Amino acid sequence: MDQLYSQIEELSKVGFPTQKLKELYQTHQISDLLELLKFTQQNKDQFNKTIAYLDALFQDSDIYKELLIRENSFEFVQTLLSHQNKKVRQLLSECIENNDFEFGQLISKLVQEKSPLLNLVLQVIFFQLSDPESEVGLKALRVIKKLFKFVDESLKTLLSSELFVTYITQGLNNKNEVIQLRFVEILIYITNLDQAIQQPYNNLFKIVFKLYNTDDILVKLNMIELIAGMGNSKWNSELMVNQSFFKNILNSAFTNNDDFYTQKYEVLLVARMLSQRVIKFTPILEKNLIKLLSVWLSTNSSEQIEGALEIISSFVTFTEGFNTIIKNSDFLILFFQYLYSTKDVIKLKALNCYVSFFVIDSTTPKPPGKVLWVYSLFGNVSKTLSQFHSNDQVSEATIYLIKQLNTPFGEVEKTILELTMNLLEWDEIFTNIIANQQLLVYFSKISQNKEIFDSKNRVKQQIINLCTNKYKAEEYQEYAKTLQNLKLQKDVQYASNVQ
Repeated sequence: MDQLYSQIEELSKVGFPTQKLKELYQTHQISDLLELLKFTQQNKDQFNKTIAYLDALFQDSDIYKELLIRENSFEFVQTLLSHQNKKVRQLLSECIENNDFEFGQLISKLVQEKSPLLNLVLQVIFFQLSDPESEVGLKALRVIKKLFKFVDESLKTLLSSELFVTYITQGLNNKNEVIQLRFVEILIYITNLDQAIQQPYNNLFKIVFKLYNTDDILVKLNMIELIAGMGNSKWNSELMVNQSFFKNILNSAFTNNDDFYTQKYEVLLVARMLSQRVIKFTPILEKNLIKLLSVWLSTNSSEQIEGALEIISSFVTFTEGFNTIIKNSDFLILFFQYLYSTKDVIKLKALNCYVSFFVIDSTTPKPPGKVLWVYSLFGNVSKTLSQFHSNDQVSEATIYLIKQLNTPFGEVEKTILELTMNLLEWDEIFTNIIANQQLLVYFSKISQNKEIFDSKNRVKQQIINLCTNKYKAEEYQEYAKTLQNLKLQKDVQYASNVQ
């Protein structure tokens, strides 16, 4: 062990260079890593260097798979999961989070192969979700959401399987209410993904509603935020609307002015359920919503502004809500000013909200002319709020869009890519965007990180798909070929992790 540690100490001085790291790893077994943890745990400096070495191993795209998903990984993984030091326990969730897309594909593969290793992977995830340390548990929560953001048929099978239901049931029955709340959040998140996934969990919602009806104020405050998430799917909204306490929420949403936090999530739930068309959009609801949101957007309170933006984001996804917002010019002026806010958090919230204006409503289609008008205001709302737009204004909006894609701020770029994905679904906006040659220049630039690289690649593939299968004219086919031949650039720092 002395010799192994001495080599680790030398490598730590130069930042664990990849080739040297691989060479050292290949000369030792997984059992040696277990010994190393025991050997160094009495010396803080040595232990920290050991953790740094393990962290470097987990960051290598080849090594982490060998450490986590081999027949002889079980003891090593269990040791990390149950280690008394939270930094050691976090190594696994950080590894999965950093490789979420690839890990999601791996889980799909294990499901298809009916591999016994699948249970080991799930143990890693759920053991950490049940960790008493909030830092570890919340990281695991983020990991699960990222893993199951894009669900294929294999993952649907997994999420509705008896094995997964068992893990969720155990978590919901945990005696620690903080841990229970994490499992409530995951339950709502995964059941929102698909109605077929929801069905085996129906009985578990009794536990959720029981938690909401608790006398514990802190738990109740957390629960109103979590159950507001049920409004993100029609089937969970239908479960909610049939609960006796929902009438109380509906009644207090616009009168509960003493408690902003509770009111925000009550109104958010109402807005989401309106968008699912589970409750009727009455003139009184319309009036109350616009009045309340106008007050919040007009304040100096960042909390109220952000709350209003989050509610508008849900409200404009359905056509009736979209039409209500855009017919009120004073309200639009209030909203658009935050797209250019100097406060980064508020600007990002407003951009995320703007993305929702362009969501397709398959039940009652949004009027394309109005959608185009809302886009024409992007970057130039101060010029006009006339209900008419010119081609020049649409082109100016595209210039502004591409300028925002070239931002140095990663979170803004990621949101603008999401906005672009939605904009591509609208014919006139699509043709305007691809007519701007600066888009090709943007695609040729190096991505800031792996997440942006993946998002950029999705936008690129969607444009190629639309040019090839929807528009089909020769100029679109040529554009598709040009884009197909344009290789996205990977930053050298994470290129090895990008497939």
